[in-house]
Amino acid sequence: MRDSNKSFSEWMEILHLVLDTKKACSIKEILRLSQQTRYETVFHMIRKIQQEIGEINFREVQECHAFLDAPEVFDHFPNLPDKLEVFIKLSKRRTRDKIRLVLPMDLEKIELDLRHKLRCDCSYRFPKLLKHSRSCFSQDHACRHLTLKEDWMIKIKANFLKVLDGIHHDFSRFHLQGKLDEYCFKYNHRYAEKSKLILFFERLNFEFRQNSVHSAFG
Repeated sequence: MRDSNKSFSEWMEILHLVLDTKKACSIKEILRLSQQTRYETVFHMIRKIQQEIGEINFREVQECHAFLDAPEVFDHFPNLPDKLEVFIKLSKRRTRDKIRLVLPMDLEKIELDLRHKLRCDCSYRFPKLLKHSRSCFSQDHACRHLTLKEDWMIKIKANFLKVLDGIHHDFSRFHLQGKLDEYCFKYNHRYAEKSKLILFFERLNFEFRQNSVHSAFG
């Protein structure tokens, strides 16, 4: 919400439509359901929300590492990768596992080049959205490798395909990581009794307290 001329109530409305709707919504659908009137405004707000979600996923999920092969999933989208990196935080019952899906490193370099070009283009209206979130970086050296079960991989791929194919119809690599972060946050808190909006603010508040402590003793 920093550096924004939108009110708290407007942000809460967009946050609710992004996080608490049972079915994922496209930007056009959120624009129609909200009190906003400009597509660019809603796009900007959603991208900032996805960046914060990516930071939350990064802090919570760094335990195990694996690769998710998904060529059949991305056949519908030729410009998307056929493989994703997966970071997993295991639970005792394996029903509360948390995941973080990340673009492969070669695609990360492509994204960095694209962001550099857009920074040089003065006509791009949202330069702050070009910030490269920590959620996009791999910590393979710090994580133990995990072999994923086939049925689990099929479930993850099928659910994510429903989001891409059923809601967005088309997608670019530039915006894929934000949608991956949003999907993972909802998946990680699928059994939570609290609203995902409340969970989002709780984790932002935790990060704020952590930064305050580090600043005080740094």
